[in-house]
Amino acid sequence: MPPAPHSHALPDGPAPKHTVRCSACDHRFDVSPKALTLRCPRCTAPMSIGDVVLTAGACCSMIQAVGQVFIGPFARFKGRVLRATGAMRVEGRVETSEASCGETFTLVSGSRWKGNCRAPRMIVEEGAVIDGGFFRVGENRDSASLDPGAQTSEEAA
Repeated sequence: MPPAPHSHALPDGPAPKHTVRCSACDHRFDVSPKALTLRCPRCTAPMSIGDVVLTAGACCSMIQAVGQVFIGPFARFKGRVLRATGAMRVEGRVETSEASCGETFTLVSGSRWKGNCRAPRMIVEEGAVIDGGFFRVGENRDSASLDPGAQTSEEAA
């Protein structure tokens, strides 16, 4: 007998999933569309699903987002790792050891940056301040580390 129309029966078939990419190791895997935070099954890195927006105050931790990262003009991030699979836009202050994004990295006028960064494209507006760091632009995430003294696989051969 079929379930009553008001019952909460589960639909037939597997639960819907969508594919995400780990911002730390680039591993692709399926997750529930309801997931908000998770760990990569390959590298166990913690991740937030969706965009991360810091609008004010200080954040002193690690951010690894499957999506974009936005640091607002009154926000300050000071942490070891800042990663996004999407774009990264900085209007406030950032101090980090390692940052990377999968799309355009933007420092707007009035922002302040200190740390290493890797991105396929970079925009630095006039008036943005870079206090130090090594920037690698246009290379994919399979390239060498952000250490400026490290050799790439082509240089080592």
